[in-house]
Amino acid sequence: MRTASRSLLTLIALAPLGAAAERMNYTNVPQPISLNAPDLSVVAKARFFVSSDEGKSWSLAQEMPVATDAKVPPRFEFRPPTDGSYIIVTRAVWRNGTTEKDPQPGIIPEKALYLTVDTFKPVIGSLAATLDKAAPDRAVVQVTWSASDANFGTDPVAIEASGDNGASWPLSFPGQSQGSAKITVPVTRDTRAVLVRVVAKDQAKNIATSEVKTVTLPAPPDPNVEVKKAVSSLPSIAEIEPVAKPVGGGDSAAKPASGATTHGDRPLQDAVEPATASADPNKPDIIAPNADPTLSNPADGALVADGNVEADYQHASDPSDAPHGFKPDRRPQAAPDEEPEAAPVVEDTHFIPNPGAEVVLEKAREQAKAGDSDAALATYHRLHNSGQARVAIAEELQLLQDKGEQQRIIDTVAALPSESINDAARLRQGRALIALKSHGPALAALSRIRAGAPEAREAMYLISRCFIAENRLPEAKKVLGMLAKGDDEWATKARQEH
Repeated sequence: MRTASRSLLTLIALAPLGAAAERMNYTNVPQPISLNAPDLSVVAKARFFVSSDEGKSWSLAQEMPVATDAKVPPRFEFRPPTDGSYIIVTRAVWRNGTTEKDPQPGIIPEKALYLTVDTFKPVIGSLAATLDKAAPDRAVVQVTWSASDANFGTDPVAIEASGDNGASWPLSFPGQSQGSAKITVPVTRDTRAVLVRVVAKDQAKNIATSEVKTVTLPAPPDPNVEVKKAVSSLPSIAEIEPVAKPVGGGDSAAKPASGATTHGDRPLQDAVEPATASADPNKPDIIAPNADPTLSNPADGALVADGNVEADYQHASDPSDAPHGFKPDRRPQAAPDEEPEAAPVVEDTHFIPNPGAEVVLEKAREQAKAGDSDAALATYHRLHNSGQARVAIAEELQLLQDKGEQQRIIDTVAALPSESINDAARLRQGRALIALKSHGPALAALSRIRAGAPEAREAMYLISRCFIAENRLPEAKKVLGMLAKGDDEWATKARQEH
């Protein structure tokens, strides 16, 4: 009976820390090593052997007696003289006088503990941060960095950003030991600079933080100066070409001068021209990384495995099947041999021209800053038909996003005139639809963003999330594979999930 017990204890005594050891463990503090035995009453001593040369030689580091009434296994606190890689094994001396065989040179026991001791922090070699572009609600910063350490793991670096002068660091982008990437940092109108730093962490949990780099943002335009510029740029009365009256008089309205176009009931020059509208609203550009933005459909047929997003989600021919938030163009088209009839030019009393629109815009901003978001949203809405429509819509959507009103974002974009729905608005609508788990309509919104737009990379990533949510994994994998070829934060996210 004693022989059987001894045989069982021999096997257990070989396992340090109570489990089969992993190939390598990392630590930067003294490591406690325990003898694990189901019955300590039969163990007289615990012996701990250490090798610092991959098992070529072994030395007895500690021998500890075990009391007959011991309830806690003996623990050896391993404090090596220098950093490095070590192998540790345990041996037991039984109360019947027998001893387990010491580890032999050149042989590593099966259940040995591999331990790397590392007390040195990583070294951050360089960090550079410059402004790539700035918008009212975000800043894109180009960051280049390098760091080194003997025991780095996967993505050991985090690029952190702060928009409140270092009071908090809410943004963290994982990265490799060295690289370059563009990171997008949300900002407010009051943000004057973005702070960037790099934090490096090795597998032994040693952490190093770089110096902080300050990226200065351009100052917002002075409203008074902008109003003066707008007023000074207005044409004089003598410079305005009079509108010719129709021949023969009558009640019909005058047609615009040759070459002029109209928008609704007002001249097109007063309309808000979209920053990123597609050339043909019935054939929008499909998002694709690294595509030639001069092409009308740079990724046609190449986005998904068995077709393209445009074919799947643009239902202009069937309004009953169109996704929420999209209105197909139903204006009658002239026959090839007919001259299209020009819309009459009439005064639109609801349109707010500059510089008056700039005054209303500043009022909306003051209401938002004072915390009266409902009044601000109502004022922004008045500016949808104004000379400041593009800026007002962007700030209105940002305010709705800050309030977490996803459905109002969707409804607001859906109600906009087609020429005012740019890529930024579509991206916000896509985010809101995803937040409400409406992944099909989100795909429809995001797929209309142009390939060359600043919003294209994030939209590609969100498209992959929609595919995953709809269990369309092959298409998601293909989108992530395309996105992973870049060098920005969205490429990093894609590589982590691809």
